[in-house]
Amino acid sequence: MNALVFYLTNTVTTLIAIDNCFFCETENFFFGEGLTQFMSFSKIGTPVLNKRLIQTISLEYDMAGSETQGRLLDAAEHLFAMHGLEATSLRAITTEANVNLASVNYHFGSKEALIQAVFARRIGPINTERLRLLSLAEVAGDPPDLRAILDAFIRPAVSLAREMGPQGRDFMALAGRMYTLPPDYRKLLMNQFDEVFERFGRALGSALPHLSQPTLLWRFFFMVGTMIMSLVGSDLMAYRSGGAVDPGDVDATIDQMMAFLAAGLKAPDIHSPPPELLWLSTG
Repeated sequence: MNALVFYLTNTVTTLIAIDNCFFCETENFFFGEGLTQFMSFSKIGTPVLNKRLIQTISLEYDMAGSETQGRLLDAAEHLFAMHGLEATSLRAITTEANVNLASVNYHFGSKEALIQAVFARRIGPINTERLRLLSLAEVAGDPPDLRAILDAFIRPAVSLAREMGPQGRDFMALAGRMYTLPPDYRKLLMNQFDEVFERFGRALGSALPHLSQPTLLWRFFFMVGTMIMSLVGSDLMAYRSGGAVDPGDVDATIDQMMAFLAAGLKAPDIHSPPPELLWLSTG
């Protein structure tokens, strides 16, 4: 079937759309065995493509292309996690994926675009769920409850990482590397978090009105760091605890992280005078 599609693609020189029918003008068109099913003839004797069959083949081709993309993304994610973005060559990725070297440019255009796609494949669903849960928290209370905000931020990432098994571990290792990348790479990837940072920053500011803007930003990034370390270092946690801690327990991980982060976020602003001294500063 693929050979027929290839032959058809390279033989047909012009497709002319007339009254929603596709007519084919060719030179030395070969009607070999099986190929005649692609063609019928119009009243004027012009060969007409069998559109339904072509659509079926196109769908099969798209599915094959999607499968190749998936293999490239899986291979890139694994190798990036193991060796880093800069140390991993396109040839290594295509070898791991068992596809030809040109397929990266065909499906993604460049290594940079492939890197973005690797992150977007995981980050996109996580961020979509984060924003959905945050919207629910905002509807439930004004200002939204701090624990609900934290749950909306943490749960999608922890749940996905645990549910995905080895691929989840690969991506968490890769996510940990993201914060040590050269500035150009880091800026390229951090753009995928713009809406999340804006929405969650505003929600945290509403729930923690005693914090100045600089302090809120510090604590937001401490929150991100805590989550990343908990996910990336889960094996270390299990080892150091002698098995007493199970990082695979999603609810326990989230509860412990939320208790820790809530206490830190609610702490007094170190740049503000203590409440009992405010009267001194106001006269």
